[in-house]
Amino acid sequence: PFTVFCVLCLKHGANLADGLNGLLLGMGLIWLALLAPWLTPQTALLLLPVGGALAVLLAANLRGRLFTGDSGAYMMSSLIGFAAIEAYTSHRGGMPALYLA
Repeated sequence: PFTVFCVLCLKHGANLADGLNGLLLGMGLIWLALLAPWLTPQTALLLLPVGGALAVLLAANLRGRLFTGDSGAYMMSSLIGFAAIEAYTSHRGGMPALYLA
């Protein structure tokens, strides 16, 4: 139940951060960069195109030409949240929970 609560809080916080240009997409890139060393090779390979797409979207978002909206914020935060859960569970206690916090 606590994990579900944390993912829902992440989704809500990401939706609120979407109001400023560059904030949500920049945080998404930073979160992916911080999670990358802990991800399994299969997950990292799946999230590599997501990081590239975030970088392209960030360039348009900083110019004010793109707004991700609710769906984009929910999708990105869900991907980050589930990738964090996968990274934590795949290392069987090797990744400190405080790192995710």
